[in-house]
Amino acid sequence: MDAITQNLYGLLGVEPTASMPEIKKAYRKKALTCHPDKNPDNPRAAELFQELSRVLEILTDTNARVTYDQAIAARKQAKERVRQFDAKRKKLKEDLKTREEDLYKRSLEEYFLIYGDAAVLVISSTKKGSAMIEFEDKIAAETALIAEIGLAENPLKLRGLWDTQKRSTSAASSVNTLWKLRC
Repeated sequence: MDAITQNLYGLLGVEPTASMPEIKKAYRKKALTCHPDKNPDNPRAAELFQELSRVLEILTDTNARVTYDQAIAARKQAKERVRQFDAKRKKLKEDLKTREEDLYKRSLEEYFLIYGDAAVLVISSTKKGSAMIEFEDKIAAETALIAEIGLAENPLKLRGLWDTQKRSTSAASSVNTLWKLRC
């Protein structure tokens, strides 16, 4: 039996604040239920009885009990530190992911900035490598469509949305360029 990993008070059914007489009384009561002479048909009775005797020995020895209580308190504090660390680590990971996504979006905006001002950049969260960029004017969109090929290891496949939509001559209509990264 490893006393540090077990709840000795729980085995006897007493609180950690229990007095010596309360511990001894709980031991006697529990020992009756697992004494080998009282339970000859239970093969684990002798083992359980020895375990209870060891628990009584630890909890009635003042120095051993103080050491046990300190070890349990230290273990609880360590668990709490790990829990707090896990929460901090989770927040740091979320912050890092957000910053990486923002950096990726900004780098794409800067990448297409050479063609003109981008009004909107939408990156697909479900279809990896897909995005839609809306330029402020038609010339910028057409220039990006014609000139942009992407990187050699990650080429772009561009398509002008105006090819599939009815053309409008109003100044309020915008021209979009859809580009996809092949992964």
